[in-house]
Formats: sequence, C-alpha cells, structure tokens
Amino acid sequence: MRIFRTHDRIYGNAEIREPLLLELIRSTPVQRLKKISQSGMWFITRRGVATTRFEHSIGVTVLLKRLGAPAEEQAAGLLHDLGHTAFSHVADVLMHNRDHTFHESFQKTLIDASEIPAILERHGLSPKTILQLERFPLLEKKLPELCADRLDYSIRDMAQTGVSRNRIRHYVREINVVGNTIAFRQKNTAEQFALDFIRTDQTYWSSARQLLNMRLLADALRTGLDERALQLDDLFTDDPAVLKKLRAAKNREIDRTLKLIQRPPAIFNAPNKPEFRLIGKIRFVEPAYLRADNTLGRVGKKGPLKNKIRKYVARAQQGHLIRLAKT
Repeated sequence: MRIFRTHDRIYGNAEIREPLLLELIRSTPVQRLKKISQSGMWFITRRGVATTRFEHSIGVTVLLKRLGAPAEEQAAGLLHDLGHTAFSHVADVLMHNRDHTFHESFQKTLIDASEIPAILERHGLSPKTILQLERFPLLEKKLPELCADRLDYSIRDMAQTGVSRNRIRHYVREINVVGNTIAFRQKNTAEQFALDFIRTDQTYWSSARQLLNMRLLADALRTGLDERALQLDDLFTDDPAVLKKLRAAKNREIDRTLKLIQRPPAIFNAPNKPEFRLIGKIRFVEPAYLRADNTLGRVGKKGPLKNKIRKYVARAQQGHLIRLAKT
C-alpha cells in the first residue's frame, strides 16, 4: 500500500501517503476497528449510518493533516481509539465507568502486544510518547474545548441527526488553527456549532433510546460473562465476533435482550415507577472563534448561549425515568 485513498463522508476525497501512517493503517489493531461500531449498536440494529471506529480514526488523521499537525500527532490520532472494546462505550456501562474512559486503560496493553511498537520505532518514534495524548493539543483536549477527536465524531454524528450537509461543509470550511487552539473563523458559526452539539447530545448520544440500548446490551454482556458464554478477552475482538458468541449461547435472557434492541418497544416517561433511570455523559462545548483583531474569543461563557447550556445541563442531570411499553 503506497497510497491510502478514501472518500470520506465529511472531508471528501483524501489521500494518506506517509509511510509511517500507511504501515499503521495495515496493522492488526487498526484493521480491527473496521468491525467496531462507533455507536455500539449498528451491527445489531443495522439502522442508520454504519460509522466505525476505523472511519473515525481515519477521519481524525485526515483532519489533523488539514490542520497542519505533524506526522507524530497524526499517528497518535490514528491510534487514539485502539483501546475500545467491542460495542465501544457499552463497555463503560458494563464496567460502571461514568466518564466513558474504560477503553483508555487498555490502550497501552493492546499496542504493546501488537506490531505497532516496531512500526513506530522503525520511524524514529517512541511507543511510550505516542500514548501521551497531552503532548498533542490539536488531537485531544478536555471538554468543553474542541479538538480533532471531538470535532470529527460530533460532525459525523450531527450528519445523522438532521444537521444539513451544507451546514456540515460550512463547519469544515470554517475550522482554523491559532497556536494550539482549533477555532472557527466567525463567532456565529461557533455559536451554531455549540447548539448543534447540544442537540446531538440530546437526540443521539444521551437520548433515552440510545442509553436504553446501551444498558440492555451491557446486561446481555454481563449475562454472557456470568454464564461463561463470554470471556473478558472476547471484548477485545470486535462487534460481530462477540455478537456471534452471545447468540450461540442460546440463553433465553440474552436472546430476549437482543430482541429488545433489534425491535425496540415504545418507551415512555414514568417518573413514579420507572424500570430504568438512565443518565448519560453530559456533553457541551464552548468553541473558540477568531475576533476581528485576530485574538481568540470563546462562546458559551456568557449571554443567551450560556443560559441554554446551563438549562440543558440541569435537564440532562435529571436523566430519563422510563418504562418499556408492553408488547
């Protein structure tokens, strides 16, 4: 593979030519990401766009290159999601990790057990430092700031939740870098992005349906582990492999749970006697923008947007108190 070509749904036609990145793309851990759904559900429901961790990782790499990041940071972007288990953040529900950081604990272990250290060393890079994401300010920053990782996954998911293709293209065109900060060129673009980010969290990432599906799937995985139909190591294969083992278990509770995900019943608010109380990871961003004097401003710190963010956070902290409709 001398050139990796892709037609990305967000960035259009893109090429990766750097030998380091090409070797990493061919590696077993990166190829594994092709069968891990970004949402955690696609290989079960077959609904929506089948965004995978591989697509996202390639997207982050392409975006970092556009932003002028050095090759080492692009490599870190390509590798940043290798620790994800099958079904992505469902493992956080399974392991009661509210911060959605369970996968980060396994990044080093999975990389050390693969061909990736040898690839990095051949190109003069340290496997240890490539994992120190704090060294790569364009790739990773804490909420509520923007970074290439957060920008890529949010734009991909916005495209599934009703944000128009033209607006997505506009966001991509408006991205700029000032020092180590990703900023939009105009304040109104930054404000609109912040609103779309909240809307995506509300209607997708932290929606009642998504959180319920994650809880149900985590329950199925827990049953599989308890009944020895699964081993913990199986979680570090991929979605289809784990799903095959769950179905092969012929366990009534697992089969019932998977059916609820595949053919979801109606759900309704039940504040008095809920079957489930579901609270997601609450996300909002305060994007930077470029002022007329070329200094950076930041939206969401004051004014109407701050009030909208505050109200959304207060509402999201209450979670979803729901019951399933009887079938």
